[in-house]
Amino acid sequence: MTRTPATFLAILALACGSDSSSRSSAVIRDSAGVRIVENSLSDVAVWRLSPLLEIGSESDSLTFLYKVEGAHRLSDGRIVIANRSTYELRYYADNGAFLSAAGREGEGPGEFQYLTWTVRCGTDSVYAYDIGTRRITVFDEAGRFIRMGSLMLPDNTLPYGISSCSNDGYFLSAGWPRGNPEPGLHRPSMPVGVMDLDGTPVRMLGMFSGVDRWGMVRDGLVRGSRPLPFGRN
Repeated sequence: MTRTPATFLAILALACGSDSSSRSSAVIRDSAGVRIVENSLSDVAVWRLSPLLEIGSESDSLTFLYKVEGAHRLSDGRIVIANRSTYELRYYADNGAFLSAAGREGEGPGEFQYLTWTVRCGTDSVYAYDIGTRRITVFDEAGRFIRMGSLMLPDNTLPYGISSCSNDGYFLSAGWPRGNPEPGLHRPSMPVGVMDLDGTPVRMLGMFSGVDRWGMVRDGLVRGSRPLPFGRN
């Protein structure tokens, strides 16, 4: 059976409200023994999403964003965006105005080869992981370089994707999927471990179901796999 968006909105409105007047115009009928309830779109609330803030302009190199790998709002309202295409963390005011940038291409302190993910830790420190150099770089609330170091799971595997950071000073991260790629849809297991903010391993938590992936087959062989869009994670 196909349901229109109006039908879904009607179901949502009926589930969230107890006012019987909102159901007064519903039309109920039978079709081959199946009870069908039709609601007019005029009887339900319509939600619309309007952007509160827009950052990005093709005509302005300071706001043009490409290959964004993370965004965080700091405690004072500023916004930090990890822009992998320019090897930078870009700091914007709460109204979207560009303030400053941290990082550049390279292998030295505060530089990146392949910016992969960022996470906000503690107060307003931003931790940026570079899979190209396999290290994590820490910037303070003003975007100043603090330190860099390695980040490995306790079983000596590299972190995969976005890690979480707790207020008491620990990283929680999954490692790369285990096992060989399979054809079509598959969900390999991934190790999960805890490290402190200096990258020191604390302990492993175990193996868990990871990310839905799609194995690509060519000439009868699996030629790698990619994360499935909108898959389980």
